[in-house]
Amino acid sequence: IFTFGCHTAPDVSLPSKNISASISFGSNINGKAFDSSLDWKDLQATPKWLPDRSKPPVSLTSARRAATKMLAKAVSNIEQWKLVEVSFKQPFGSETPAFEGFWVYEFRFDGPKYSFNGNNNMFSSANVIVLMNGKAIPLKPVGSK
Repeated sequence: IFTFGCHTAPDVSLPSKNISASISFGSNINGKAFDSSLDWKDLQATPKWLPDRSKPPVSLTSARRAATKMLAKAVSNIEQWKLVEVSFKQPFGSETPAFEGFWVYEFRFDGPKYSFNGNNNMFSSANVIVLMNGKAIPLKPVGSK
């Protein structure tokens, strides 16, 4: 299960400091839904990055370390999880000038199989977001605060 959605649409007519937007990245850990929420104000506090002009502000190695550490807080069997994909995302897009240059790393991990309704071939999958300041967004069980 993977969800990606904007909870609050930004009002692009406002200056960037007044934009209120949030985006969520979903994960399925042993059949339980987890969510990582990113607010525009948190992203705006990170360094901008222009991919065609420089290296990312946070190295892939440092970002991977932060992602793995965050996943280990949500699972008890980190050794059974495998990194399967890393990508750069502009979570709020780039169509609005205020959002240009704000990037995150998205790490996708696949975990162990689990059983659900008699099906023993269900796979866990976690998406961990790391900001360009090196901070990983917490994975929280859906329904928790």
